[in-house]
Amino acid sequence: MSVISILTNQAAAFAVVKPNDSLETALALMNSHDVGSVLVLNDAGHLQGIIVERDILKAIDRAKSSGLQLQVKDVVSREVPTCSLNDTEDMLMERMVRNNTQYLPVVNGTTVFGMISISEVVKMRLKKNNAPSLEHFTRHLKPRQQYA
Repeated sequence: MSVISILTNQAAAFAVVKPNDSLETALALMNSHDVGSVLVLNDAGHLQGIIVERDILKAIDRAKSSGLQLQVKDVVSREVPTCSLNDTEDMLMERMVRNNTQYLPVVNGTTVFGMISISEVVKMRLKKNNAPSLEHFTRHLKPRQQYA
């Protein structure tokens, strides 16, 4: 299966902020759409980077109560691995593991088509392999010890 197959099954929109937006704006967008990341695009629609939940947590930890007032451009991850429309699921998995990322923007030239998450790749692989349900994997698990 290819990236096109995943995008075909996704919602028609993806979350985007601009570099001058506040982290508060990015966080509100993530919460309202129940996503863990937003792409950062400039006024021309070109990819500038990505903001993930961890970026926001680190900014708040560093700047304390004023962290959400920082601008996206102050904390954006600019070196973002991407994928193309013709990439396969194996290529996606390899790129995500190699770059230790959960999200890959889909880019063709300077056009951003969307974003692929690791959960979408895993779901696609499970469906392809006719994998058993999650209950099959978890029914024998016991709660693990907690730490603080």
